[in-house]
Amino acid sequence: MLQLDLDNDGDTFLNTNGAPGGGNNEHSVNDDIPKETTKTKRNARAPETKVNLPIDASTSQMKAGSMNTTTTTAPRTIRDLAFKPRFINVNGYDEELYEEAKNYINNWSTSLFYVDEKRFKDIVGNGSHKSEVFQLVDESLYPKGKTKEIQQLEFDSEFGNLNEITVTLKKEGSSKSEKLLPGQIVSLRDSFTRNAFILNVGGYVTSSSWLPCDGLNNEFTYLAVSVINIASQKIQDLIIHPELSILGFNGDTKEVNSSIQIWRYEFNTQQFQLSTKILTNKFGVTSNLSWAKKNFKTTNVLGFLLGSFSDGKLHVFEIPRNEGDCNYLVSESPSITYEVKDDLSSKKHSTITCYSLLENDSIVVGTADGYLAEFILPQVESPTSNSAVEEDITIPSFIELIADSAICSIATTNPKPYVHMIYLNTLGTQAYTFIYENRRFHSERMASVSLAPLKSHHHLRLFFGVDGHDTLAYSQVKSPQERPILAFKTENITSYGISEHLGHPLALIGNSFGEAYIVNFARKLLNNTKTSNKVLIPLRLWKFEKNSNNGIDLIGDYVSTVAEKPIVKVSTADPELNISSISWCEDLEGSSMYAMSTISGLLLVERLDPST
Repeated sequence: MLQLDLDNDGDTFLNTNGAPGGGNNEHSVNDDIPKETTKTKRNARAPETKVNLPIDASTSQMKAGSMNTTTTTAPRTIRDLAFKPRFINVNGYDEELYEEAKNYINNWSTSLFYVDEKRFKDIVGNGSHKSEVFQLVDESLYPKGKTKEIQQLEFDSEFGNLNEITVTLKKEGSSKSEKLLPGQIVSLRDSFTRNAFILNVGGYVTSSSWLPCDGLNNEFTYLAVSVINIASQKIQDLIIHPELSILGFNGDTKEVNSSIQIWRYEFNTQQFQLSTKILTNKFGVTSNLSWAKKNFKTTNVLGFLLGSFSDGKLHVFEIPRNEGDCNYLVSESPSITYEVKDDLSSKKHSTITCYSLLENDSIVVGTADGYLAEFILPQVESPTSNSAVEEDITIPSFIELIADSAICSIATTNPKPYVHMIYLNTLGTQAYTFIYENRRFHSERMASVSLAPLKSHHHLRLFFGVDGHDTLAYSQVKSPQERPILAFKTENITSYGISEHLGHPLALIGNSFGEAYIVNFARKLLNNTKTSNKVLIPLRLWKFEKNSNNGIDLIGDYVSTVAEKPIVKVSTADPELNISSISWCEDLEGSSMYAMSTISGLLLVERLDPST
């Protein structure tokens, strides 16, 4: 039986002596654990230590003097437990989740550095790895946005293009230089013997997101990239520009141009082509693009793309399907615009700083003044379809004050049906976790100083975030108040990617030194023995460096490292090397593929599975 005991210092610890098998997967989580192991028997086996404790003379039940007591050996901590008792301690007796965790161990414990695409399809097909199913929606429920088609020359004149970028490809002592013009793609197969390519997007990259898909046998997958530019074309001017403030920008003059690029990847030919460019200067800039997880009844619409922009509003854009040459568009009005209006003034609104999809049906947003609000996405059937009054989805379902400072990041998950957890970070000292259905009771802990977004892993019921500046860490949904658990530590982490839709356990990490790493965090979380950083085997995939000719070197040698570096360097690297975005492809047909980008405008896409 699991029970809590007291050690010599009066601290509680979990006693699991006598539990058969520990993390043996052959036993059920509800197997009986023998109860014959008592504290007396443990003391009989353990070496005895005599300790004299003075007794207060005022105690009526004890005589003055001293008493003899015995102590046992040091208790086992939670990290020392085998998988089964550790699982029970965190999740309780959840039989269904326990079976899922066992399947997850069997499916992913040996996957270190890439996703085996064929095997991934097999385990999804046989049901041992659950796949998310999207809602089928009629796109006519979404209002039509207003766009204008223009020529490429006019688009380039409005947005501006950066100059060419010289990249030197280096591996094992050999090198080759490439001059990348805006939009030019170079294959890396010959230089690195890797199924990858690199391109110049023609601007500074702030965010990227793959279109999630819940089916098989797709011909294409799509990548959305948010790109910005400035007239001076100097990154030093851009970094400190007020239009990039997390608190929004209300100025009349806008100097930073912004656009959204949609890239199309064909699985059969492995060709990567530009599909659509949308000019979004009217709304400011964004650093958090994401797709609505919906299936649409017709093939005219690719999907709907969300982003919170520096005008303080959340915009939803309709992305048309295009399998031909690139379309150049100017967005004059989005399909939907959500804003949190000020009660005291009809002309003002609270700046929306971040957002997260709540089970694909609604959106929760955070504001610069600490408020949380919820908006509804168009549904299959409107709840007021039988009413004479048409529902206005731009009116928030609720607005509630949560923090006394700006909310800078939100993550949501639904660990059980009709139960949703919300985790948000602020620019103040506190981070908050609470149940969406009961927002009165908050679990608080120290806020992270990093502006990297929070994310959730729905399959393993984890919240991810950057603890400090240098540690990627995760928290259990059932115990969010506890200190986050380390997954990887490196120099200043600027971006990371986990599989939020497909749910595999490989994490990608990018830092300000231009390095990209991959690590299987489930090897520590679901380890059958004690949890240890030693079971994590991170691998450096790429490294960008600035060379003496003011160009950029791309180093493609694999380098094995440790999960927790003993010494972390101070972040003094050139800003051009900063990994601004890194994300996994969320389509089973290309589940081993990812995209990473630098602020300087380089976009690298690689398919890791060697069989592709």
